[in-house]
Amino acid sequence: MIDVLFVGWNRLEFTKLSFQALLDNTNWNEVNCLYVHDDGSEDGTGEYLRTATYEFAETQSLFDNERLVGPVAATNWYLDISEDDPDTFAKIDNDFVVCTGWLDAMLEQHYLNPDIDLYGFEPIMGKPGPVDGRKRTLTKTRHIGGKGLIRKRAFERSGCRPHAHGVGGYQGFTQWQERHPDVKKAWITPDLPCFGLDQLPFEPWQSLTAEYVEKGWQRKWQDYEWDASDYWDWWLNDDPERQQL
Repeated sequence: MIDVLFVGWNRLEFTKLSFQALLDNTNWNEVNCLYVHDDGSEDGTGEYLRTATYEFAETQSLFDNERLVGPVAATNWYLDISEDDPDTFAKIDNDFVVCTGWLDAMLEQHYLNPDIDLYGFEPIMGKPGPVDGRKRTLTKTRHIGGKGLIRKRAFERSGCRPHAHGVGGYQGFTQWQERHPDVKKAWITPDLPCFGLDQLPFEPWQSLTAEYVEKGWQRKWQDYEWDASDYWDWWLNDDPERQQL
């Protein structure tokens, strides 16, 4: 079994959608505990996450809303308070939508590749396909970004933890990965149909992203190409009203 760490800071509209996708699309039989950290939000995100976490009954959960300044600091918070078991956790940010079966697909690679420490699953390794019945492998890399499946031994192997730096505390984890080639990282290949709300190339997501960037609540990332709709069509088709908040 693993833990799941969900990290949020403001961006209430994104948070509601990403957290609900996590609750709906995760195999909770594989999860020991859901840890939710809100980084002292000021737009109602903290109140939403507190209520949603306490109402969730599929597994044990823990909510915290101390301002730590950034997702790297929130990860270190989790490492400080979690027990040695389980030895692996998944980290999800409050702009990322996971698909049904994402955890089972990641755990399959976790079991088949015990030498890997960090498993990434952001859109990067090719056109996605159905989760079930699609043979996947791993592609080794220098870093997996900030989301993925993480073995705690990675921090023991490197001899240290990452430290947040830069405006908003966003920087630190990727740089730590690149400084420690002894920590083994890989992307799941081909991609799972998961995606970031802040990279969708159409409305209302582009306007929301622009608002959040202007308020200093997130960084600006490059939009997905229009022909990458296989990542998100399943989500929009499931509830077309999501296109209008």
